[in-house]
Amino acid sequence: MPEVIIGVGTNLGDRLAHLRRGVRGLRGRAPEFRVRSISPVYESDALVPEGAPEAWRRPYLNLAVRAEWDDGPEVLLRSLKSLETMLGRGPRARWEPREVDLDLLAFGDLVVVTSELTLPHPGLANRPFALLPFADVAPTWRFPPGASDLAGQTAQEAASRWRGPPDRVPFNARRTPLSLTEIVAVLNLTPDSFSDAGRYLDPVRAAEHALAMVDAGATVVDLGAESTRPGAATVPLDPEEEWRRLEPVLSRLVAGPRAGGGSRALLSVDTRHPETAERAIAAGANWINDVTSLRDPAMLDVVVPRAVDLVLMHSVTVPPAPDQTIPTDGDPVKFLLGWGAGRLAELAAHGVERARLILDPGIGFGKTPDQSVEILRRADALATLSARVLVGHSRKSFLAGWFPPDHPAAQNPAARDFESALIAGHLAGLAVDYVRVHDVEHASRALRAVSSLAGPRHCTGP
Repeated sequence: MPEVIIGVGTNLGDRLAHLRRGVRGLRGRAPEFRVRSISPVYESDALVPEGAPEAWRRPYLNLAVRAEWDDGPEVLLRSLKSLETMLGRGPRARWEPREVDLDLLAFGDLVVVTSELTLPHPGLANRPFALLPFADVAPTWRFPPGASDLAGQTAQEAASRWRGPPDRVPFNARRTPLSLTEIVAVLNLTPDSFSDAGRYLDPVRAAEHALAMVDAGATVVDLGAESTRPGAATVPLDPEEEWRRLEPVLSRLVAGPRAGGGSRALLSVDTRHPETAERAIAAGANWINDVTSLRDPAMLDVVVPRAVDLVLMHSVTVPPAPDQTIPTDGDPVKFLLGWGAGRLAELAAHGVERARLILDPGIGFGKTPDQSVEILRRADALATLSARVLVGHSRKSFLAGWFPPDHPAAQNPAARDFESALIAGHLAGLAVDYVRVHDVEHASRALRAVSSLAGPRHCTGP
């Protein structure tokens, strides 16, 4: 089955958000379309004709996706155009800025010349913003005979002439430190959480902290008003008390100033109570994050008909009990794949589109420390279920075992931020969609470092 290379580009609006949505849209076309690797993100000047309006000269972000496809190139082209429309691309003049471009750059070694499609893409040989990311994901692909004056050269050989300073590369094409992985910021509004207990009970202070985390790089803020830590005394929390803690902060973040003067982050409410979820959605929440993965039928009644995304976290007990875990004599990742496939199928039967669902393996919730580490090592396997993946590893107790008992990090969750940031970088390298962290600034720096140093992100597949 041929490998295909897709170029994803954007130079309008929130460019990084458009890139992320483009890649997720492609991954959501599984099983017919199977993403195998994703290049780093490149930035370049716009390609426009002489005399084009100045407003068209917006810099582009570009990347390349290597994938497998079961059908012919014409069918794939139609699928890409359909996806562009779904992602919000409107009618545009040829060179006009656009929200997203999905270009079929190559289809194995096939050469096609028709009124609708030319393969390889005719601009590939002289557009570094296309060829550089192409070479990242398909370095050994060769230009076919007659395709250009680069016939016979590999993509890597052809791109080597542009591996220099941006001012020597056409269109100033250069690699960026931007990461496709998004940061979900933890905002605990509880007096008894395992981390940050009582620090943000004041609504004004909590809202200010949320905005600071968005300025530091978070694109989602996850508000939680019920502690589900091991040994939590107030579990389950009365929904009225939960809402009393949540409402003043949520209302400020929905209606308040934008962080950094830009668009506000998405707002997630971490709750397993249907009454709270219903109120939160009415108040403007974008996500409901349920540690019981929507097991309560009343919660399903609330969330299914409403336009919110849903985080399904795996847990054995809430709060977690050390003596109750998933089986220790098997593969924890295989166990979670079975759980995830089952939950996705059950929710599909309730009419919930997979595009709304986000899987969270529930690090620390019914997993031994060794199981948690193994899940983190192979978190990319969860993406084979064709749903987004969120991992919440930050400051959790499995990290304490990495230190002597008298080390601060063995006793104080906030002393584990260094390790939490490093794991966030590791997860970004595995193409995990979201990392949920307390220390946004250092996680954001870790993601930028990984994007600057690493090669293409390889995606596990069946």
